Amino acid sequence: MNHPDRRRLLALAAAGTLALPRLARADPYPARSVTMVVPHAAGGPVDVVGRLVAQGLDAELRQGFVVENRAGASGVVGAGYVVKQPADGYTLYFNASIHIVNPLTRKEPAGFDVIKDFTPIAKVARGPVVFSVPPSLGVETLPAFVAKAKADPAKMNFAISGFGSAGHMMTELFRLRSGLGLPLVLYRGGGPAVNDLIAGHVSAFIDPILSALPQIRAGRVKALAIGAKARSPHLPDVPTFSELGYPGLDLETWYGVWGPAGPPAPVVATLETAIAKVVAGDSFRSRLGDLGFEPDSLGSSAFSNFITAEYARYVALVAEAGIAPQ
Repeated sequence: MNHPDRRRLLALAAAGTLALPRLARADPYPARSVTMVVPHAAGGPVDVVGRLVAQGLDAELRQGFVVENRAGASGVVGAGYVVKQPADGYTLYFNASIHIVNPLTRKEPAGFDVIKDFTPIAKVARGPVVFSVPPSLGVETLPAFVAKAKADPAKMNFAISGFGSAGHMMTELFRLRSGLGLPLVLYRGGGPAVNDLIAGHVSAFIDPILSALPQIRAGRVKALAIGAKARSPHLPDVPTFSELGYPGLDLETWYGVWGPAGPPAPVVATLETAIAKVVAGDSFRSRLGDLGFEPDSLGSSAFSNFITAEYARYVALVAEAGIAPQ
């Protein structure tokens, strides 16, 4: 081999060697915009909190985190879309506790497993549900409501805004613990239920604090109890169910971020660290407070354990209450 050919081969070999690290090194995550799927309509509680998280991540990781609403079937449409996407961190899923309750109350199979087909990444917030009555009912306390309902059950009922919702589950739990077998009036959404509550067409409504708080502050409804382990700083004068003799009635609505099952560990680590910073930020906490929610930060492993425990709790409740899937 002559010297020019030898020098050319050595140069090519060196160039190939230098290129190897460049080929092997992956771009740092996120290298492009990320889609956060919210499986409910824009403007609702899940959407509002999800957008706060997306905005925070956008600033923290300096990439676009774009919320995409894929509503339908109480979240099944959006969740079904997410599980079909690559588990690379570029499609995330934001939902509330209804994510794990929905399959327990639906007759039609969802087509996915809410535990096995999703990787929990971070929990971000929680909020109590509130037991409210119309002022026209003439009761000021939960014991007074129970006494009135037992004295004249034919004239009393409960509104529920969606089968399988947090309010529905808490209503079922309260019916069990109080012994009040009052009928349920099912509404398609919280708005119509609140309107009928204000008008006195229904006797009581258990609803997330986001929807209840403006009506309570305006005096249009009366809050008798909250479903939480401690009183809410936003309703400090409203006792918990436990204080009123109903321990265990603390099925709070909670919110978190998932991804399709099996994302790379570095991606999960990046996201949970960034989300923890977002949740700890003054802006996020202030906005949550305006909505009546509390920040609640859990990383991937702790959130996964929390979900497992919550799922078991809801399975037991559905069985005890005899809730037939619809």
